[in-house]
Amino acid sequence: RHVLLFIDGRRIESPELPTVFLNMEDVENVMVQTLGRGGRIYQVFTDDNYKRNIVDLFNEHIVQNGYDEEKKYYKPLYDIDTDQFSDWIEIDWKPKIKTNENGVAFFKIGANEIQNKYLFSIQGFTNEGLLISEILHN
Repeated sequence: RHVLLFIDGRRIESPELPTVFLNMEDVENVMVQTLGRGGRIYQVFTDDNYKRNIVDLFNEHIVQNGYDEEKKYYKPLYDIDTDQFSDWIEIDWKPKIKTNENGVAFFKIGANEIQNKYLFSIQGFTNEGLLISEILHN
């Protein structure tokens, strides 16, 4: 049987075959032509990135749920055991806190507003896009 392989119109000879690195994600279409006596011609057509020797380092992903733009302050509804946390109240929400050159941020809370128990929920993103999420309590 005689088999011929063409990739984007260029014939690939048998000795060259081990050097061909082609993933199915790069293939747009394959056409098979039969020849007499069981022979075949395989025509492989690739996408533009493969033709230009561009390697995608990621797959496209569309995020359906995520963070939205900043909203005006509202008191969040927490699903907590009210018997255990009945003396806990939300006293403040700071949507924009920036750190100094050492990565330190300062903010003030009135001394009369903090009692013996506290819970700080800190969430945000670094300049590099890394998630910050930490909960501090006593």
